[in-house]
Amino acid sequence: MTVTVRHTLLGGLSKFSISDDGIGLNAAQAEQIFLPFRRLTHREGCSGLGLAICRRIVTLYGGEISCESALGRGANFTFTLQGTEQAEFASDFE
Repeated sequence: MTVTVRHTLLGGLSKFSISDDGIGLNAAQAEQIFLPFRRLTHREGCSGLGLAICRRIVTLYGGEISCESALGRGANFTFTLQGTEQAEFASDFE
């Protein structure tokens, strides 16, 4: 699986995109995965809280998070954060 991370700065708004070429998910699942304790698979050690926590953190910082996906075509997670500087993130993504 290939994972790609991108960052763009749009006038004081940082936009992050994390995409993969995995199995993907359908449109209904793309919203449900952000709900607490919602899991698409039932593996040991998974609580279903990870993306719910991510949404809460991003929302607390004035941003938004979403997922676009299609079965067999991977997934693309995008989130925005307000008031961040590009220099803070440049070394992490080069």
